[in-house]
Amino acid sequence: MASLQIVAGDTLPRLVVRVRDRMTNEIIDITGCTGKINYRVNGGAVQSRNMVGLDPPAEGRFAYQIQATDFARGIAEAQVEVTTSDMKKGTSKKIIIEVEEKLAPV
Repeated sequence: MASLQIVAGDTLPRLVVRVRDRMTNEIIDITGCTGKINYRVNGGAVQSRNMVGLDPPAEGRFAYQIQATDFARGIAEAQVEVTTSDMKKGTSKKIIIEVEEKLAPV
């Protein structure tokens, strides 16, 4: 299980994942594939956002630019889902995202 720590309201870092074959650990070429991140914050409703394939596709990387309103303070659970051009799907193991409160002067 992977983990990430961010601050509520921030838009960095960009989340980048590399797609690998679970059996061989080889990088999968994502040419013709789509990616999305499905997540829920503090046990709430599942949200889904599209990810962008990064060049070159042979390096198997997808990215998602975090939006300021995506994650409230607490714990988010996420999974990345990849769909191939022939509609086969693969889903990552769970990613835990710890979201801290942003401290701001009064």
